Amino acid sequence: AAAAAAAAAAVAAFSTNLWHTIWYSRPTVRCCVLVRLVCETKNLMLSTTTMTWGRMTSQSRETPLRSAASSCMKKANLTRPAVPKDATRRGSLKTRRCSRALLSRNMPRGARCTIDKLSHTIDEVSKNASSKSKNDIPRYENYSEASRRYRRTVYTDETDWIRHRSSSRLFDNLWTTLSSGVVRSLWLEVGTVFVIGLAVVLWNAAVLDYTDFSLVTHPGPWSFLSPFALKLSSIPFTISSPALGLLLVFRTNASYSRWLEGQRAWGRISSYVTNTVRQSLAWGSGDSEQVHRIAGLAGSFARCLKCQLQSTPEEELQIELERLLIAEEVELIMRTHKKKRSTCVLGLLSAAIYRQLDLDDPKCAIEMDKSVIKLNEELEICERIYSSPVPLVYTRHTGRFLILWLLFVPLALYEPMASSWNHVPLIPASTLIAIFLFGVEELSIQLEEPFSIMPLDATCDRIDGSNAEMISFQAQSKALNERLDSQKLDSE
Repeated sequence: AAAAAAAAAAVAAFSTNLWHTIWYSRPTVRCCVLVRLVCETKNLMLSTTTMTWGRMTSQSRETPLRSAASSCMKKANLTRPAVPKDATRRGSLKTRRCSRALLSRNMPRGARCTIDKLSHTIDEVSKNASSKSKNDIPRYENYSEASRRYRRTVYTDETDWIRHRSSSRLFDNLWTTLSSGVVRSLWLEVGTVFVIGLAVVLWNAAVLDYTDFSLVTHPGPWSFLSPFALKLSSIPFTISSPALGLLLVFRTNASYSRWLEGQRAWGRISSYVTNTVRQSLAWGSGDSEQVHRIAGLAGSFARCLKCQLQSTPEEELQIELERLLIAEEVELIMRTHKKKRSTCVLGLLSAAIYRQLDLDDPKCAIEMDKSVIKLNEELEICERIYSSPVPLVYTRHTGRFLILWLLFVPLALYEPMASSWNHVPLIPASTLIAIFLFGVEELSIQLEEPFSIMPLDATCDRIDGSNAEMISFQAQSKALNERLDSQKLDSE
């Protein structure tokens, strides 16, 4: 609100000299300035009220007025002032002065001063908005994001499934409705519907009639306002409810399919990593150091991909890699960009297969490299899911439809609740409807980005455990085979 007020005041001050600026400019500049600045002022106010200044400045340090100036000067065939070589495009005071000079020519002094003041105000608002930390996010959003790590459920034995199939599960879930994470994440939306329902009951009791505790009906104190009673026919809601249901179903199915695809991708990653280690044990020369390096690199791929998808702290990743790799490899991987570490590990794994693992047959190396190729394909699948959400036009349209439908539901429930005392039951009825319909939409949002609610830590630990057990079993199997061969020789 403070940012919006500051930018609104700056735009108001600028508009006082806008006509004077345009009138005394050359005709070409006059038309360009008028059209461009009106459009950019509208975008400026919209961006300010929605608090998107940080996003604007992260893409470009040029404010809308500077962009308008550049466009005007280009159309007017005017020369851009030379930018000093020691001035960078972002953040340099000299560069900002050069940008402000673009509108200085052919404009009165008052207009130039106003543009400088407005540009300075925009910079201050942008700086303050872009410096907002994560602690400034509303608490309900913080809880919704923080609770995602507790949704990484893993069933380890039969006891978990017995509890999952418990005959009392429905009532157990019912008693924990208000304390569930989904409902706690939706307190703002559900609370808004509750307040609207309460306002509908109180307002209509004041302008229509009300029933006292003795069940006697009295006219409202503001009965002269009865034409403004808050009530709607339920027919539009009956007609539109199937469309809303279809939108929610399609939205939820699209999100669930993304979650399922992510689960399958990680299942294949676990399989390909295990196959790589198994093939190195079966086809290698038996050098335990080489096999351990292959197993460490294969397990490190899963760890690096998990860090990329779940934003694991750098220190935690380094500790995990030091347990699997040598110091030089850990240093090389940690120097690589976060999004390229998995690819770096695959490169090290391919090099280790071809150069250091002594394979008797070159075809064995080709077969092992197929597993590396498959790992790269699963990496691309995970990156595609992570970087491409469900089309925003679909998500936003569903959200607008849902929230408008639920905000007007209390008005539509007023007449169907006529047989109740003062129509009070419409408040809990509309609140419960909001909880469950908003909850369906929240579930789809939670499933849309699946990796932060997937138990990837448990998956990586299971991969490392399988590799370690396989290496240990191979050593025991080798010792057993040698003893059997020696016994066979002795018998001969």
